[in-house]
Amino acid sequence: MTDTLDLYTLDTVVQELKDIANDNGIPQVYRDWARDGIAYAGRNNPGIYVFPQNIFSYCTVKEPMPGRVRELVEGILLQEIRHGNSSAANDLGELYYDGRIGEQSYRKAMDYYMFSADRGNEDAYVNLGYCYFYGRDGEPDYDKAYDCFIRGALTGDIRSLYKIGDMYRYGLHVQRDERQARNIYSHCVDMINQAPKPEHDRLQDECGADVYVRYAECFLFGIGGRTDAWIALSWAQRAEQGFRKKALDGDSFAKEGIRRAVNVISMCRNELDRLTDDSSVLS
Repeated sequence: MTDTLDLYTLDTVVQELKDIANDNGIPQVYRDWARDGIAYAGRNNPGIYVFPQNIFSYCTVKEPMPGRVRELVEGILLQEIRHGNSSAANDLGELYYDGRIGEQSYRKAMDYYMFSADRGNEDAYVNLGYCYFYGRDGEPDYDKAYDCFIRGALTGDIRSLYKIGDMYRYGLHVQRDERQARNIYSHCVDMINQAPKPEHDRLQDECGADVYVRYAECFLFGIGGRTDAWIALSWAQRAEQGFRKKALDGDSFAKEGIRRAVNVISMCRNELDRLTDDSSVLS
């Protein structure tokens, strides 16, 4: 039953989409989103939450949305949240986290993540874990981060799992155990490689670079096991490629990943040059 306070119905949303689709001042990707939404509504009788959900796949660049698009997306999400939609709260949190809603605010992002997590949304737990781990709204809280990541890892979330690997690697909340960290990173690599398409591609884009650079560092520095500069170089190059793709998609955090991967590649090449020189002397 529709709440008497609801401003958005399928009819009003479709009309807004038509206005956006015909607005030449709005970037083409958002007009395509609007046109496809109109066509989808004509073939189906969807709930209005489907429209802000879809904008994440159309608009991958993490930059502020045009005003008309932002007002529609935020309005629908807030209406859905009022009706207890935990996924909508997590979505709005992500928009505040990235600044795509027109304002970048970790505090507001965490408030929506908490609302969503309290209602059982597993993605919100993962997002909260990152906020606690990096201290997005103050000092890091590794105890809370670990609790969130454990919950995410139990659902098979690779982002949560490799962060638990980080916590073992550096001894955050748990006792330092580099072998355990390496085993976790290795398991994450296997999970990506063994996933069927298109899940493999999604995981590769979402977290492949982060996993690969950590795995490369294990082989370069001997974290939790043997060293092998050749293997390290291979994984670091894959990581750099993945980070560069994320950077092109507007991920501001990917630039640090690029620097990290490039640094590992440089160190691998130096080590391989040294081994080549040593081999030449021996021959």
